[in-house]
Amino acid sequence: MKKFYFFLAFLFFGLSNSQNNRSSDYYDIKKNYEKYPENDLRAFVFLNQYIALAKKNKDHSQLFKAYKDAVFYSRSEANKIKYADSTILSALITKSNDMISDAYLGKSIIYYFN
Repeated sequence: MKKFYFFLAFLFFGLSNSQNNRSSDYYDIKKNYEKYPENDLRAFVFLNQYIALAKKNKDHSQLFKAYKDAVFYSRSEANKIKYADSTILSALITKSNDMISDAYLGKSIIYYFN
């Protein structure tokens, strides 16, 4: 019975630790570009890494955040709309009403200000 509890504890802490490492990876990438001002293309060196990691992990909530940041750091309206569309698709996959409404609002703001 002790082995069973040990196994359960090991499994629980092992899985929670792997999730923390994954979140830490996204944070480590984001802290490299969050200091750049809006429309600064230098951020895409790190944003492309963020997007690739989120796609690799099939983490659509992180992919949503990466595309939302890509909208912020893009210069052209066409690229902003492209990334806003990707934000919407990622949000729809998560089925989070908050993310879906945020994504549609973000796209409408692009049309309003451009």
